[in-house]
Amino acid sequence: MSYMMQHLHNGWQVDQAILSEEDRVVVIRFGHDWDPTCMKMDEVLYSIAEKDHYNVLGLKRTCSLDEVKQAYKKLVLRYHPDRRNGDEAKFHAIERAYKVLSDPKSRENYDVQLDNSSRLDHPIWQVVTLDELDSNEGLYTFECRCGGIMELSRHLSNQLPTIIQCEDCSTYVRVDPR
Repeated sequence: MSYMMQHLHNGWQVDQAILSEEDRVVVIRFGHDWDPTCMKMDEVLYSIAEKDHYNVLGLKRTCSLDEVKQAYKKLVLRYHPDRRNGDEAKFHAIERAYKVLSDPKSRENYDVQLDNSSRLDHPIWQVVTLDELDSNEGLYTFECRCGGIMELSRHLSNQLPTIIQCEDCSTYVRVDPR
């Protein structure tokens, strides 16, 4: 269960994981209606990893565009539905991951979403609107309770809501649209 907890993204949490006689797992998620889903353990781990496009392609977030292309070509050949032992679900996940990670703008937006989803694990001190932030030379800033500054770049201000962190402490603030 700890392996699964480490690999959950987008606010999903495992409340209960039960391995049954048929080597199947029941996953129940917090934050949603009780929604048990039965599937084999490798399917659970794959579906969790699939949420991260980097995991789908077997890459690190620091990978180059060439590495994205190489991984995509290798995996498409392996999982194409027309091939013997192909896997249509994995193939489509690979296609989605490549579409996002091969385009620099889409990848930048995706990385911001990943950062925000990991920050959501931390408690939010305050929720503010964009209007409550100070505007300075391409940045929006907000003063933290410790006296430090939280920053939001202007080009990311169209991707609200988002989470910003104080540069001096571990305080987080959610910024909502106007």
